[in-house]
Amino acid sequence: MVTQKLTGKIALVTGAESGIGQGIAIEFALNGADVIITYLNDEAAAQNTLLNVKQAGRDGIVLQADVSNEQEVDDLFAASLEYFSHIDILVNSAGIRSFDKYIHQLSFQEFKKTINTNLFSTFLCCRNFVKHRLQQGGYGRIINITSIHEEIVSPGKTDYCASKSAIRGLSRSLAMELADKQITVNNI
Repeated sequence: MVTQKLTGKIALVTGAESGIGQGIAIEFALNGADVIITYLNDEAAAQNTLLNVKQAGRDGIVLQADVSNEQEVDDLFAASLEYFSHIDILVNSAGIRSFDKYIHQLSFQEFKKTINTNLFSTFLCCRNFVKHRLQQGGYGRIINITSIHEEIVSPGKTDYCASKSAIRGLSRSLAMELADKQITVNNI
């Protein structure tokens, strides 16, 4: 059933070509939002998400970006704001899974890739979104997707658990920092 709870809202969803990000993008469209769909490698899957958004009667755009790269995130926000006049909701869903290695087997490059992809991307997108929302007078919603592994750790997942626990801390800090600007931050 299509509702209009989010009519007039624009949502930017990272990692929207598959999985949780794709589901969120489609659900937002079903609830009346227009959607910015980001992807890293699979443009065809991102286009499929866009097709679902359009079938829900909403507008959308597909943009490629490595959201762990500062310049690409800056470019992503610039392109998004060129297409849509504003962004109301940010969903940080892009991420990678653990390398499933114990710490003595895990290379620094592997650990860094997980932290860059899961944590730094969330920071970079939040920073750009907050700057934009403050220019708009405040208000907005940030939703950061984490994992049960922010609390329940598993052997061989040091990289993933560390990244998701850090997102939880980032989200909690931002929620306090941005409350007086009417920008809410939730960690799911």
